[in-house]
Amino acid sequence: MKKIVLLLITLLLMIGLGYPGGTGQAAAAAAPKYTEISTFVDGTLMISASKSVLVNGLAYVPVKLLNQIPGFTVATAASVVTLTGSKGSAKLNKDNSILYKNSNYVAFKTLLKLGAIDGKYATSSYSLFIWSTEEGKIKSNSMLYAISKLPGTMGQAVGKKVYLYAHPGSHWVTDVQYEDDTNTSTFTMLSEAGLTWTLDLDDSETDTLYTEENLFAFKENFNGDSAWAVNAKIPDSPFNKKLSEFPHF
Repeated sequence: MKKIVLLLITLLLMIGLGYPGGTGQAAAAAAPKYTEISTFVDGTLMISASKSVLVNGLAYVPVKLLNQIPGFTVATAASVVTLTGSKGSAKLNKDNSILYKNSNYVAFKTLLKLGAIDGKYATSSYSLFIWSTEEGKIKSNSMLYAISKLPGTMGQAVGKKVYLYAHPGSHWVTDVQYEDDTNTSTFTMLSEAGLTWTLDLDDSETDTLYTEENLFAFKENFNGDSAWAVNAKIPDSPFNKKLSEFPHF
């Protein structure tokens, strides 16, 4: 793996170190933390405004996405939501669901009990993999294996919308594969124009990936500040020089 990088923002940790003590801190620690995660069904990324979430270590899936998971139906009557799978039915309640952004979310472990599905949460990529067929299981496990081969925090780009130097617009990372014979990793990208292309991570010398969270953190914490950037891919860039070529003072 060469110089391709997924930037991580540590400012929230730095801010946390300066948080005042007292009851306010205890209350904040007790409040549940909602982390949005990617969802793959039978190896296909579910691109939706409603994303699965991780709450206190448990994964929850938006009820709105259940129509894309084979074998499940949803019925609503008198404000009661009932989920039905091949193994049984269950009504949503405080023990098996949460309300997030004014939408119902069901616990993934509840879906496992109700339907003929299986799955796994990949902690290094913040992604939930669900499969309902043998083909879906093989494809999912292939991606999980590839994620395990990615260096550092690169797995966090899988299933996310990212922005890259020299590639205008945004791109979804819809797949990742690893070849044992050549020890190479590739991302399958989907551009906002709907074009699918492959990013060979080992051939990418200076591409840098930024997630939407990265850019939001930059905007919140660095807006208005001066910054220097070096990008050799910008034609006639005044920064397109080796460090030794810059004047010394």
